[in-house]
Amino acid sequence: MGHILELESVSWTKGTAKIIDNINWRIDLGQHWALLGPNGAGKTSLLNIINGYQWPTHGSVSVLGHRFGTVDLRELRRTIGWVSPSVMDWLGRHYGGRPVREVVWAGAESRLSAISSVSEKVRDRADSVMTALGLNTMASRPLLQLSQGERQKVLLARAWVADLQLLILDEPAQGLDLRAREEFLRHLGALAKLSQAPTIIYVTHQVEEILPWMTHALLLKGGQSIAQGHLGDVLTEETLTRCYEVSVSVSWHNHRPWLYVTD
Repeated sequence: MGHILELESVSWTKGTAKIIDNINWRIDLGQHWALLGPNGAGKTSLLNIINGYQWPTHGSVSVLGHRFGTVDLRELRRTIGWVSPSVMDWLGRHYGGRPVREVVWAGAESRLSAISSVSEKVRDRADSVMTALGLNTMASRPLLQLSQGERQKVLLARAWVADLQLLILDEPAQGLDLRAREEFLRHLGALAKLSQAPTIIYVTHQVEEILPWMTHALLLKGGQSIAQGHLGDVLTEETLTRCYEVSVSVSWHNHRPWLYVTD
């Protein structure tokens, strides 16, 4: 396999508006990226392109060594996980009454559903993952009886039991209180440090959610990449001020950035 992700001169125009503008982005094995930018920066559109749900107007896309246009995207998506509040909303509407374990089991088949029967191997792996995430005591409870933080851990468990090579987390801590957010980030960090962990793209508005295991960052504004590279080179006061159009200072504690508005 070549690069995990390679976008070459990717643009996407909707009507007369250029939503994504000449993005060049490469992710190599062993890297974990944070994707940041203000509302309307084009983050979700970029994720849709990476997943093959939106075709670029210009440029080429390769994911996990497969160039789009030469691969069955339905099969490729089985190796790509997507964790987001919208995914949980969909699961809640359609499978909210099903037991947590059945929702997690479906992740092993990359199905956005719940299933009632799996192999012993999948069952054992799911049990191990749910125990690691503290979900084992609620495995038989209906999904919608869980708190928001617990539901986000269910999404993480679904991704963990799947044989993923790329995991995209689209604002996964949105709506979580401080304790639930930190617990979720701690469990995610445990996943990221496993030898068989997938490459992770973590999308967020909150700089303080970027943890030491993340290696790189891409700042997106107006559909354009305004900075990308190693965390320390990208998450500077100058680039973040330019990205969010508000004067900020950055303080690093335990290799974790914290952002302060200085205006």
